[in-house]
Amino acid sequence: PLKKGPIDIGYRAAQRLQDNDNWMRIFEDQNSDVMTSERRAAYDYEEIFHSVYSTLGQTFGKFGVNLGVRAEFVGTHFDSRTTDHEFENDYNTIFPTMNLSYTRKPGQSARLLYSKRIMRPPVFYMNPVQLSLDPLNITVGNPDLRPSYMQNFSLDFSYTGSKGTIRVAP
Repeated sequence: PLKKGPIDIGYRAAQRLQDNDNWMRIFEDQNSDVMTSERRAAYDYEEIFHSVYSTLGQTFGKFGVNLGVRAEFVGTHFDSRTTDHEFENDYNTIFPTMNLSYTRKPGQSARLLYSKRIMRPPVFYMNPVQLSLDPLNITVGNPDLRPSYMQNFSLDFSYTGSKGTIRVAP
């Protein structure tokens, strides 16, 4: 039934690798070769992403509709080389998008947009090893952290003339 719009279908795979090896060595004084304590925080982190997506667009006179959806399957592996513990934290997410537009006449349009977005935690937030020797300043990560999601809505109006474009968005 679609006569005026494209349909896109795709697949994407990606891998993110990160490693870290931190050593903290405390000596008796700045000229000493005698170490009084030592801490290490080392890890390897891997994230593998598989995404499938589809978008479709259609116009109905002065109205336009673009709809999309992305399904994301993510496998994570955190290997603490300091403690010999390994953590898996896999997750799956659906990301819908929508773009509705109305064109009053060429160069004058209004759009309503919606999208779901993701913010993945930085890897160092997941490291469960405490590196600090200061008992009043302790930082320990959580390997079970999950991503956070945002629901974004926006509305804008635009006018395009011979001297440029003006866009207003509350």
